[in-house]
Amino acid sequence: MPRSSQAGDETDSLKLCDTKVMNKNLSVELAAVAIQEAQGNVSVAAKRLGICRTTFYDYIGRHPSLKKVLAEARETMLDEAESVLYKAVVNGEPWAVCFFLKCQGKSRGYVERQETVSREEVAEVVTKVVRRAPGA
Repeated sequence: MPRSSQAGDETDSLKLCDTKVMNKNLSVELAAVAIQEAQGNVSVAAKRLGICRTTFYDYIGRHPSLKKVLAEARETMLDEAESVLYKAVVNGEPWAVCFFLKCQGKSRGYVERQETVSREEVAEVVTKVVRRAPGA
């Protein structure tokens, strides 16, 4: 992709999803605002900017400051999701209580585990059941 050759110039030429070259220049500042407004959702931000999501990921990858903006926006969204989950737990929503305990209550024994048994154990149980069956 073509890059600007001027030192300090923070614009890049971007392509559309259909691989046509786009003459629109995108600044890092405009990209940062789009990421923040989309709360870290790159697809939404790219659509608002009129560019392809993968192209926007490439652009973000070339600009460390945008990587930081994206990480911060996603952390903020994670905080929001946790707040909604906490409210649901406090309101007694069964799904939320179960999810919270499975994720946060592991140290207290709230874990989802699968029990496994060996073939010998299965054979032993089957033998006992068959022996107890009427007519055996």
